[in-house]
Amino acid sequence: MPLSYPTLEQLIEIARAEFRRQLPDVDPTVFGSWARGFIDGCGAMAHALGFVVRDLEQELFPQTATGEYLERWGAYEDLPRNPATGAAGFVSLNGTVGTVIGASEQFVGSNGVAYSVLSPAAVETVALLVSSITRSGTTATAQTPTPHRLATGMSTTISGATQPAYNGVFLVTVTGANSFTYQVAGAPATPATGTITETSDFASLEVQALTTGPGTNMQAGATLNVSLAGLASLAYVQFSALGGGADIETDIDYRDRIIESRSNISGVFTADQIKIAARTVPGNTRVFVKSPVTALGSGTPGTAAYSPAAGQVVVIVIRDDDENIIPTQSVLDETKAAIITQGRLPAHTRAADVFVLGPVAQVVDFAFSAISPNTQTMKTSIQNQLAAFFQDSVTFEEDIPAPSYQGAIQNTRDTVTGERLLSFTLTTPTASIVVADGNLPVLGSVTFA
Repeated sequence: MPLSYPTLEQLIEIARAEFRRQLPDVDPTVFGSWARGFIDGCGAMAHALGFVVRDLEQELFPQTATGEYLERWGAYEDLPRNPATGAAGFVSLNGTVGTVIGASEQFVGSNGVAYSVLSPAAVETVALLVSSITRSGTTATAQTPTPHRLATGMSTTISGATQPAYNGVFLVTVTGANSFTYQVAGAPATPATGTITETSDFASLEVQALTTGPGTNMQAGATLNVSLAGLASLAYVQFSALGGGADIETDIDYRDRIIESRSNISGVFTADQIKIAARTVPGNTRVFVKSPVTALGSGTPGTAAYSPAAGQVVVIVIRDDDENIIPTQSVLDETKAAIITQGRLPAHTRAADVFVLGPVAQVVDFAFSAISPNTQTMKTSIQNQLAAFFQDSVTFEEDIPAPSYQGAIQNTRDTVTGERLLSFTLTTPTASIVVADGNLPVLGSVTFA
């Protein structure tokens, strides 16, 4: 039963009644009398003390505690508040071979954030064998057997293809750690033949933001300004992006972890324990634990579609505040270490049986054949509405009913004119979006006829 706090008026009435009982010849209700002033003052002090008691009551329970009191509850659960962190990751930049970039050199990103180089590196001539090149239209897709470390926006030299159109110096768009695309002229045969190599003079650098917060995260292909001799003027963020930047954990998120920990029934490596441990890594916002099955799944061990057998566990991690919500391998490794050390891994369970993965991004494109009103600001508002819908309402391995995304679109309001969307017609999707095992739906392109 919650505590009931009397109002100021109630306190004054209580004080007046007691005053009359003690001094029946003095009327404490007369304006300007010392008795009324005394009683009203006592009532005000009692009311103020009631606020102190009320606030103290709030801090006595983790459901309502704030600030340092919430951190005390966290200390009881051995859960410190996650600190603010700055983004980190790898960038690539072209330059003159032999040019050295020292540790602590600083670059400023297109987002205005300064980043420091963590380890010295030098510009080298990197030559990689290209395992295949295929073509669709004018777009050639190259695959390398090992990570190429190129970044979207960089140039590289392709040589050795029997078909000359594939050879030359090209601007690349990186599509994966081991793949990139570039534009070719004409219609050379596909796949390309010959002993093909990709060659570029560049350095790969690990950088760390000098400030903290999600604003320090940068997507793949974003640029950082460089002003050092022997180097190109721009460095490019690699495919893994710069991630991990987060604000200090809010009371809401911290309280959620504490309550989850306190409500957890102690056991051996439970799903709740795994989730709590995984979320101690700053920037991890959502964690899903896939339950073991009696038979091995059809997927490949260590992939998001893999169903764990008895004695194994697959943990899926999502980072909503990063530019790329799919965690990097370094984040996955850090999360696995936290799960093993804090999740109470049983002595009879191997660390190798714990798979910590990012979800497979299932891209969902939207194509509109008609909208009303058909204005550019309404189109932008629809794109923003869909982005918010995918961030707030879409989750791992859950299908998206057609009424859900249609309702989100219908509720669009033009943020410039204030008009509501009156009608729309979708070419795609037109039915519920079926989400595959191990997948997380992400918003792709939004196009309008």
